[in-house]
Amino acid sequence: MKENVLRKHSSKRKKTASTKAILIVLAGCGSLLILGTILVVFVFKGSIPFSRELTFDLPNAKVTSENYVLLRSGATIAEVEAILGKGRQPNSDDFDAICGDKDQRFTNPYFNERSSWEENNRRGLLLVWVNVYARLVVTFSDNPNRGGRLLRKVMLMQDGSIISEASNPFAFPPTIPNGPQAQPQQNPNADPAEWEKLIGTWEIQGDPRFRIRFGADKKIGDIFMYEGRKLREKIYTVYEVKIENGRMAPQVSLGTVNGKGISTAALGVFWFENGTLHRDPGNGLPIQKLFKVNM
Repeated sequence: MKENVLRKHSSKRKKTASTKAILIVLAGCGSLLILGTILVVFVFKGSIPFSRELTFDLPNAKVTSENYVLLRSGATIAEVEAILGKGRQPNSDDFDAICGDKDQRFTNPYFNERSSWEENNRRGLLLVWVNVYARLVVTFSDNPNRGGRLLRKVMLMQDGSIISEASNPFAFPPTIPNGPQAQPQQNPNADPAEWEKLIGTWEIQGDPRFRIRFGADKKIGDIFMYEGRKLREKIYTVYEVKIENGRMAPQVSLGTVNGKGISTAALGVFWFENGTLHRDPGNGLPIQKLFKVNM
């Protein structure tokens, strides 16, 4: 009698262990199915993100030198995407591929342009299309979703060579869709005395991590701070200071491409209102107030 009872309990334990093993296997299969579904979704969306910076793009067969030629100066985002398909915002990998690293600072003509490209990218003026090693970067005169036009195109070919073409940066002023267009200014250049008011270091109200320095030599440095300590600073050479609707727009030099000088108001426009310095950084970002600090 006791022997039969023990056999029944032993049988129950075996069944329980088998059930647990089956549940574990099913749970593992379920997890793999969920993960596979997520990956499939990302693949059909065109990329598989693993971090905020790292993106694996599916090859875009439209990124070719033939289609590069078809991208005309002044094209809208709709016209560009009709040729290349949907683009994305560049990341550090794209800039590394085109601008190179510090070992190429004397051999790569685009090495010194990286800081300007990163600033324009922060303002939402750049898009990139990728085909394996090839990359095609387009810079727009303004946010492409707000009427910006193709201002410059740069293509890294599969063999590592680079081709580039730029248009007159003043040919396509920023526009507001369905809104009034800016009228030509009688005096497009700022009076030197206006720049004198800017000389010094200014901190953005509510964001002590970012400061802007205006030099007497008409150079601008944007300074990134952390607890009052300078982390890094990027210096821009100001080509000239334009007046846009009564506001100062320092034109930052981007160097020379195809024998033509390129400049853009990458750091936005500035003006004084009730004694306070204001900045419009562009790209639809809110207006900022700045106050002078000692450095």
